[in-house]
Amino acid sequence: MDSFEWNKVAASILCGLLLIWGLRIFSDALFHVEPLAANAYVVEGVVVADATGDAGGPAVPEGPSLAVLLAEASVDSGAKVFRKCQACHTMEQGGANRVGPNLYDVVGRALGATAGFSYSDALLGHGGDWSYEALNAYLENPRKAIPGNKMSFAGLRKATDRADVIAYLRSYGDNPPPLPEAPADQPSVLQDGPPTDAETAPAETAEEAPAETPEETPTE
Repeated sequence: MDSFEWNKVAASILCGLLLIWGLRIFSDALFHVEPLAANAYVVEGVVVADATGDAGGPAVPEGPSLAVLLAEASVDSGAKVFRKCQACHTMEQGGANRVGPNLYDVVGRALGATAGFSYSDALLGHGGDWSYEALNAYLENPRKAIPGNKMSFAGLRKATDRADVIAYLRSYGDNPPPLPEAPADQPSVLQDGPPTDAETAPAETAEEAPAETPEETPTE
């Protein structure tokens, strides 16, 4: 096939692409679809945002508060979940720093207060102390709780796991702050019975395990 024939093939392909592109623009201009004010078919349990971005439908009920979770937390279950952190932390009083700092008496102390450990500038500049609320937020998502810190741990997604770990951390302290008072009308996390070993055992997947060489700690 000579160059003239190849030019005809290329021109045909180009014309076809231009035609498709033109038809698409024409159809978009001819048919303008307005978003529906409400869904034609309502699926129970699914909340869909409207055109303004606001979610319609009834509010999704919240789970137990942190105070309730802590009141019903299990130190033994927390010790099992904490196995994810043992490669990077010691818990004993006077224990050595590893990849992360020693966590003895961490509940209630100031951020970045462990002697001899090199903290990130983001954590040192954050200020505050490790209150129950701060620990819960950091254990859930370290990157979101303190943006810019060097911690590579993904976090604990289950609220009960976080409460159990906090209870375990609290058990290693000289004078931990009192637990927040749980409202009497809050739902219990133990309505279906205490968690089983299978529910509280740490996941063995690479996604949920701490990185092999994290630069900072699940709590600091």
